[in-house]
Amino acid sequence: MKKTFLVVLAASVVLLPASTAWARGDGWQPLPTPPSVDVFCGSTVVHLTFPVNKEYGIFTTEPDGTVVLKVTGSLFLTFTTDAGASFSTNSSGPGELFFYTNGDFETIAQGLSTEAFSAEQAADLGLPSEITLLKGPLDFVLHPDGSATPIRIPSVVTDICAQLGV
Repeated sequence: MKKTFLVVLAASVVLLPASTAWARGDGWQPLPTPPSVDVFCGSTVVHLTFPVNKEYGIFTTEPDGTVVLKVTGSLFLTFTTDAGASFSTNSSGPGELFFYTNGDFETIAQGLSTEAFSAEQAADLGLPSEITLLKGPLDFVLHPDGSATPIRIPSVVTDICAQLGV
């Protein structure tokens, strides 16, 4: 379930203003609003909701079977703890998500990206916590065994767990 959530979350947060989607031509479709989910900062439960969704995407399949999802638009995310702390952001990209036939999942994005990882994946990627807001070019791969490989991690990183006080 956690791996599925990470894929859904990654697909949801690499974005650009929605008007650009319609200018690119046919095939762009509104993406469904992701379900509200619980993520973690250490052992602290953080409730993640998506109050505004103006995302658009287009799927293609490469000759080798890799499925590519190009995402543009905007998606607002709100993280809230049971103690009442909250952090909201509008993630904007654009980005591309690659679902490889070997089970690897790659995210390549620009702009603002909000990501939630396991503690182990965050450590693999050199991030300060499980939930982060990243600004700039981003490229990482999640592997079927749960590990993560950084390709390019931006230098501007906001630790959302710290912003929430956990």
